[in-house]
Amino acid sequence: MLRFPAAAAARRGFTLVELLVVIAIIGMLVGLLLPAVQQAREAARRIQCTNNLKQIGLAMHNYHDVYTSFPSSRTADTAVWSVSILPQLEGGNLAELYDYDLDWNEGTNLDLKTLMPASYECPSNPSGGDVLSVNGFQTTDYAVLRNATAWDQHESLFQGNDFRRMRDITDGTSHTCMVYESAGRSDWYVNGRQNPGRSGYNHTYGTEKDPWTSSQNAGWMFACEVDLNAAGDDMTAVYWSTGNRVINVSNWFGAPYSFHPGGIQMGMADGSVRFVSETVSMDTIKALTSINGGEVLGAF
Repeated sequence: MLRFPAAAAARRGFTLVELLVVIAIIGMLVGLLLPAVQQAREAARRIQCTNNLKQIGLAMHNYHDVYTSFPSSRTADTAVWSVSILPQLEGGNLAELYDYDLDWNEGTNLDLKTLMPASYECPSNPSGGDVLSVNGFQTTDYAVLRNATAWDQHESLFQGNDFRRMRDITDGTSHTCMVYESAGRSDWYVNGRQNPGRSGYNHTYGTEKDPWTSSQNAGWMFACEVDLNAAGDDMTAVYWSTGNRVINVSNWFGAPYSFHPGGIQMGMADGSVRFVSETVSMDTIKALTSINGGEVLGAF
């Protein structure tokens, strides 16, 4: 029969060195696990964002079935698209609160400031609907196009004050942008930086484009270039129609911007949702943003 020394038999627990080794191993495991958890969470958020865009697309189609056209992107005497499709988003009671005889920022229409539907908010937006624009409105993370990228040659689905019909989309509904991400517009983001400074074009103009009921809630996809030190450390300028970057540069003026790594989500006119990479070619962007460009759109 083997016998152990009494001192060894009485020994219990870890030494300090052993405890430190265990803690270090646990820390390493957590460090390896955390990116996977974050990726899983972002994947879930992206799925929800896709679902939001599908709901908006379906509401647009149902609106078209009722009125034989899509809603307008921006007018002074009627509701903007985000208000017009509320009945098709199961928001009929909310739509009844809107006074179509007033502009979006007048009278009782101000009561809708913080009543934005959840489907207008991307869950990847770190501020979400909790942070309001400077004039107290919630901001939608989705926008429609007021101009095609090649605006001097072609037209977008929500061109100006026009009411487009399905038959106007001669490029094909699966190749045409209906709604896209322009997220985080309660603040100004440039290259991932939040509120990096005043804009050379005066960012306060964005107060008309940010609120979710605004008749100016429409943007464009133009190439732009950013100068974070345009006139000192507290200045930032975004120069349009220059450079070769379009997606995830800035969310200013309803430009394409998301908090998804590598690109934005885009709802197509056929109701599908596509992920558009930050590195997509300008020719592809021009094709996606026009309804009548006649372009041949390849894989993207």
